[in-house]
Amino acid sequence: MNISTVLYYLGDLARSTTLSPQCTQVRELLLDQSITDDHQRLAKIFHLINSSNSIDADTVHLLRRGIRGHYGGEGYALSVPLNEGAEFWQQLRVRFPENGELCMVAADALYVTGAEGALELFVQALALAPSFAYQLEASVCGALENSEYKLQYGLARLKDSIQRNYQDEVAETLSELRTDFQGDDAALRSIDEVITNGT
Repeated sequence: MNISTVLYYLGDLARSTTLSPQCTQVRELLLDQSITDDHQRLAKIFHLINSSNSIDADTVHLLRRGIRGHYGGEGYALSVPLNEGAEFWQQLRVRFPENGELCMVAADALYVTGAEGALELFVQALALAPSFAYQLEASVCGALENSEYKLQYGLARLKDSIQRNYQDEVAETLSELRTDFQGDDAALRSIDEVITNGT
């Protein structure tokens, strides 16, 4: 593990005294330099979280920042193969399937391995947390735009813009969707439902 990289990515989380007890324990494992094998480090972190009934929001955020650093392959801080890192996130996602941020990180971790199923996971994450629609890497956005999930991706962007009350983005995204799905009655109904309900 590159401890300097982890500390850099964690920023103020490395010193925070207001973390949940679960997150504090995870941070201790993440920064424990007596653990020299990162395979063992991930296993210990997973065992700790898996034994809990829930995963705290700050735990997910700390792990994302400390282990993933950024979305995409940039700055992965642990000395484990990408597919092993992806498996760690997939196991957490399966354990806590309603956590949007966890699902988003799991999707991203899978995407950089080149394995199938990543785009479907991105869509699941956006259904849970549309606010991540504008945090995706350009390559992921392009892949979604050119996939069978184009409508779901567009609806997530539309929902996020509505929820943030970004009227210019609402108008732009709505125009794009209605043009792209002109003649598709089911898609147009889905778009109108989002406009009516905001969700």
